[in-house]
Amino acid sequence: MYFRVFRAFRGNNTVLLRPNCVTRLTDTTHQQECFHCGLPVPPGADYGVEIDGVRQPMCCHGCQAVAKAILDAGLGDFYR
Repeated sequence: MYFRVFRAFRGNNTVLLRPNCVTRLTDTTHQQECFHCGLPVPPGADYGVEIDGVRQPMCCHGCQAVAKAILDAGLGDFYR
């Protein structure tokens, strides 16, 4: 069992891409990945977003909100 936090570096500053959200990773091979960020989708999570007519899994409310904002802004090509 281990934890992964994603970070972005901008100049001399470190910016957490997912503040207050550390995802526990397991050895489960059948776990879905978040369509937006690629992290594992927790069991029982229902944060999917319809993209190009297909419901895609999301791992959290944050990814769901960002995916909806990307689509609402007409930037759906981001996911292609």
